[in-house]
Amino acid sequence: MVLFLFSDTKYSRLTEGLIKSLRVSGNDHTIYFYMMNFTDKEASNFAEKFKDDSKIIYKRKTIDVSPKVKLHSRVANPLYQNNRVKYLIELMEEQDEDILQLCSNCLVFSKLNYFEDYFKTNDLIFLERTKTAPDGTTIRNIKEFTEYVVNNKLSIDKELKRTQNVLLGAHGFKNNNLSLSVLKQWDENIKLTKGWDIKTRGSDMMMFVKAYIQISSKLKNWIPAHTEWNIPREQTTICDTSHYDGNPIWFAKGAMQAESKNPKYHKKLKDILK
Repeated sequence: MVLFLFSDTKYSRLTEGLIKSLRVSGNDHTIYFYMMNFTDKEASNFAEKFKDDSKIIYKRKTIDVSPKVKLHSRVANPLYQNNRVKYLIELMEEQDEDILQLCSNCLVFSKLNYFEDYFKTNDLIFLERTKTAPDGTTIRNIKEFTEYVVNNKLSIDKELKRTQNVLLGAHGFKNNNLSLSVLKQWDENIKLTKGWDIKTRGSDMMMFVKAYIQISSKLKNWIPAHTEWNIPREQTTICDTSHYDGNPIWFAKGAMQAESKNPKYHKKLKDILK
């Protein structure tokens, strides 16, 4: 298993904390860090922090964030999130290991070998979460979301915006043709929804859900995935947004906001970066 990280310079401090938390916790996996819109100096300065770590491979990428590109409140995050999909495809095609993607605003507190166990029986790993549809229906996972859309003859794209059933802070892909087909369909979905994909927060999640449904439908069977939809959130091993002590991965939504929004995360981040 290899690790896929990505960020722009705004999130580089968080990425630094994530990498340090990975190494302190005993994870010696090869890390592929996709640097989005880093200048030469910024890239060099970041790499200098980890000059003794030979298992970090840096990938420089340039993405257009000029004024002509319509961004969500002029924030590039959704654009970077959507572009990462083609880089995941690139990484899957250039090496043979399974891939665990971690967002920069994660911190890791344990060895991640258990993900390798999940990959033994699953092609994908992601967190499903319970959401409430506009009509009050409780939807616990993608299967229930699909039934809700089909039974009520609704537009899947419209409902994806309203009911976001997944969280992709940590996202695993078994390196095989099936996972690759999901990634390619995900990328295609993003290209086909150019009218709103880079302006809408969470659009990457929506289009992944759609791709998962589409490929599963073609197979006439749900793609095996470890999602922990039936496990209490405080016990998740994938992506803990409540920051429970003892959980292996914390994910800080809106981590660049004031520290008051994520006090436990920011305290841990400061400790790790000392």
